[in-house]
Amino acid sequence: MTTITAFSTLINQDLACVSAREAITHILNYPRLRQLKRYTQWEFTFGNLTLPEAESAVTTIFTKTFFLINPNKENYALRLPANLPKSSGPQIAISVRPKSPVNWSAMCTKIKSKTSIEVSSIASSTVWVMDLNPGELSEEALREELTERVILAGSVKQGILVNPVSEQFEWLETRATGTYAVA
Repeated sequence: MTTITAFSTLINQDLACVSAREAITHILNYPRLRQLKRYTQWEFTFGNLTLPEAESAVTTIFTKTFFLINPNKENYALRLPANLPKSSGPQIAISVRPKSPVNWSAMCTKIKSKTSIEVSSIASSTVWVMDLNPGELSEEALREELTERVILAGSVKQGILVNPVSEQFEWLETRATGTYAVA
């Protein structure tokens, strides 16, 4: 089994991300947020492909079909782009997934019929990358503050990125390669 992780994002301005940033800054009054980026993280599992073959298969799926992304409107990369804004403050990332697993088997069948590529499984999540102003808080205190004030939706004045009724999130840790992994 070979698993490939890829990320997609809109080529033009992401209006949902702009709206979320404005709400965090102006409605939730959270002044520490400098920039917010949103990506879709895709995890593909292939049963009988080598790593280079699997990477090529993901490229084919993204460029030859409109099933998962629209190549006219979205870019993709096999790593979270390392060209994230350089910052003097911390960059924190979370991955948001539905609590109930999504069944992608019909999509795997569609991909196979269009491209002859056999995908064993697909999973997706939304990755939010928050570029923050520097501050005096420890990483643990900053994560607590973000969870309470920005991440978990609890009321009109609390949180926006995760609906705790139907979604769950996990912290991602920045790696030297510019990729993110579960912390």
